[in-house]
Amino acid sequence: MKPLILLTGEDGVDMRSPNPFHFVKRSYGNAVSGAGGLAVLALEPRLVDDYVAMADGLLLTGGVDIHPGRYQDVFMDYDPNSGQPAPYVISVTRDSMDFLLCKAFLKAGKPIFGIGRGMQVINVVFGGSLYQDIELVMELDHPVGQDHKVEIAEDSIIHRLYGEEMTVNSYHHQAIKDLGEGLRATAVAEDGIIEAIEHEILPVFGVQWHPETYKTDDEELYHHHLTILEPPEEADPVEVELQEKAIAIKKPVPGIVTDADLEIPTDNPIFNYFLNLVRKGGN
Repeated sequence: MKPLILLTGEDGVDMRSPNPFHFVKRSYGNAVSGAGGLAVLALEPRLVDDYVAMADGLLLTGGVDIHPGRYQDVFMDYDPNSGQPAPYVISVTRDSMDFLLCKAFLKAGKPIFGIGRGMQVINVVFGGSLYQDIELVMELDHPVGQDHKVEIAEDSIIHRLYGEEMTVNSYHHQAIKDLGEGLRATAVAEDGIIEAIEHEILPVFGVQWHPETYKTDDEELYHHHLTILEPPEEADPVEVELQEKAIAIKKPVPGIVTDADLEIPTDNPIFNYFLNLVRKGGN
């Protein structure tokens, strides 16, 4: 049976209705599947014990900022450059879910992998803290939406997978300030920002970048869906008709590529490592 990996996700409210919802970026599930696992989404914080009993490992995904109260800090009042209130996007309900799950999986001794926000959650759970904004607090111009290099520490998970140096993608405005107890930095950007951590003893590690999307087919899929939902003005009328039928009847139509026809990428080293760790019970 495939290892079952529990994913955390975003929550919110649809502006078109009063109903709250949960969602997660599809590439996380694709990466877990490609490494041989089965991904499921955590939906109910009152069932944390059941999730721990059911799942073999926990993937803390990326997302909105962690409430600074979690690491004994207060919100910055304003942006010193503009004099305007500093923007924050947080979710106290997501914080509750992520922190409850992280602590429960730690207690159970099951593997935990954090990405982006997920790495920061791990750090805070172990007593660490965060810089609330890289540009405003650290006064650094860290790349956002761009690739950059990181130097990797020897005798680390990341070093075994990628060597002394690698290029990563970057989509964060916060960073680790003080490392949590038992954690060590295993990858650092040229400007000194911590990009990967791992626990000295426990099967727990995280990265600040997003390996689930780096050099994957997500961009191709994105444009594929745009083409289906918003056909070009000069599109072949026959093709447009077929696309409309496909959307209407919710199943494949001959000549149209669907997600089910696409191969899941299987060559993501860090997800392969995580699933191997899970199969070995965290040892």
